[in-house]
Amino acid sequence: MLKRDNLNRENNESIAELKEEIVQIKIDLEALLNTLEKYSSIVEKQTDILDKVCEKLDKITNTLCKILGLNGYDKDSKSNIYI
Repeated sequence: MLKRDNLNRENNESIAELKEEIVQIKIDLEALLNTLEKYSSIVEKQTDILDKVCEKLDKITNTLCKILGLNGYDKDSKSNIYI
């Protein structure tokens, strides 16, 4: 009976430790999720900025092509224009 009581006590201690570890893992996962959400927001903002930059670069390219008399240029040939 004493051996059984010792095993039960050890099991209860192990269960308590596991519960503490589970709580800590949950806290760590929530912190990780918050960090990922922050970085996701930053990436979205950077993507928006890059989209705006690309739009402006496209306008500049169109203007340069008009200045150079390349009104009917092929978009793929933009990279072949050297000034």
